[in-house]
Amino acid sequence: MSSRLKQLRKLQQFFNLDSRDLLEISNVDRGYGVIQGNGGGGIPTHLLKKIFDPFFTTKAAGKGTGLGLSICESIVSRFGGRIEACNNEYGGATFVVFVPARGEQP
Repeated sequence: MSSRLKQLRKLQQFFNLDSRDLLEISNVDRGYGVIQGNGGGGIPTHLLKKIFDPFFTTKAAGKGTGLGLSICESIVSRFGGRIEACNNEYGGATFVVFVPARGEQP
């Protein structure tokens, strides 16, 4: 887990939010961070590194293109940021988006 992800998760714990909450945090590490989590089934560990790959999907044939998370990652990257995913202690998944403030280096 990256240091930025750890920092954002500490703030989530500080505000006593559970994984179903969306938390926007401004001016974190000279940028902006958003945490979104859920209490669903989570992401199988062996798939965590693949979910941002173009055309990767766990849906049945014809039910999805596998481009959603890849496009999200591309957009965030163009702004000098990054998106990360992990499983949380509630059994669900947590996504963290970090985008540096204007003029800051990622």
